[in-house]
Amino acid sequence: MMSISQSESRTIVKMVPQIEFNMDACLGGWECGRCLQACIPHVFRCFADGPEGKASTSKDWVPIATYVSLCTGCKKCIEVCPRAKEAAIKITFVPARLPQKY
Repeated sequence: MMSISQSESRTIVKMVPQIEFNMDACLGGWECGRCLQACIPHVFRCFADGPEGKASTSKDWVPIATYVSLCTGCKKCIEVCPRAKEAAIKITFVPARLPQKY
């Protein structure tokens, strides 16, 4: 008898990125948007967060990490961020169980 189930033996633990924006510090995608431009794999998108999707100020244009799986962890987005010291963007790596590819 095996002590580990077959499904557990077919998974691996990998460190995956977790990206968070502090919108109190972020200038918004319209006024700044440097993180969107610096990201080579295009992890980020910018969306209008106003009523009915209409934006009236730069703060209404919210950058969101829509394709986190493409993040390489280079942190170029943080390097170009004018509000990096205020932690406008935070990237951490967390363990995740992923299916093992054969």
